[in-house]
Amino acid sequence: MNYEPVERKKLDRDVDINDICDFFKDFMLNNRLGKIANLHLALADYKEEGIRSSECIKLAKQVRSYILHNIFDKEQF
Repeated sequence: MNYEPVERKKLDRDVDINDICDFFKDFMLNNRLGKIANLHLALADYKEEGIRSSECIKLAKQVRSYILHNIFDKEQF
């Protein structure tokens, strides 16, 4: 599974209501955080190593990257 964040759109003008509607539509279509979190929980329950399994660690890193990208417009810290 690949959950790379969507590239941010840059505008060279002020935001208008159509931009807000487009953002909300794209967010609803592309928001994968809940799916990743549910997969993390299922794998943690399934794997003997729990949250320390390599799959859970990879998903946790993807969630961190996704959140930081969307909040701070940064790829990684």
